[in-house]
Amino acid sequence: MPFVALGIIVIIIIAWMLFKRSRLGLYMFALGADPEALHLSGLPVKKIQLKIFVLAGALYGLAGVFMSASLGSGDGNAADSFLLTTFAAAAIGGTAFVGGRGSAVGTLFGALTLLAIPKVLFVIGVSDWTQKVAFGLLVLLAVVAGAFSSLRKDREQLLVAPYSTPTEGELSTATKGGNA
Repeated sequence: MPFVALGIIVIIIIAWMLFKRSRLGLYMFALGADPEALHLSGLPVKKIQLKIFVLAGALYGLAGVFMSASLGSGDGNAADSFLLTTFAAAAIGGTAFVGGRGSAVGTLFGALTLLAIPKVLFVIGVSDWTQKVAFGLLVLLAVVAGAFSSLRKDREQLLVAPYSTPTEGELSTATKGGNA
């Protein structure tokens, strides 16, 4: 297990550096936030998407290696039950599923939260059914909170964005009967 934990820590550090310190990380967030703007800025969107998919595939492969190392065997369907938990960890960690926001460290904290909650509920004697309901409510709360956070940020940007004022050239064109 220490090998797996050490590997995960190394991957989190590399992912943090990739997201925060590299051009590809910046492009990933830009692509998630507004692919059209990335295309209009002259960047090769398809090439960036290909790099992201290759990176994701490599990380999926590493996850399979770590899973096989921790189980002591390999099974192609061993992680099927982790799909919802994976998305829940990302949502609790602050990742926006519409793109443009998220971090590897936040997802790590989301995963640790999801690991801790069932254990705490078990210790205090909560039934298995109630634990599953609590898990579902936590995921729902995280997704709703993320949606409200995105709406609030969008609204703040609309309210705070300065209105553009016409330049002297635009004013003189408008007064001469041209299109402003």
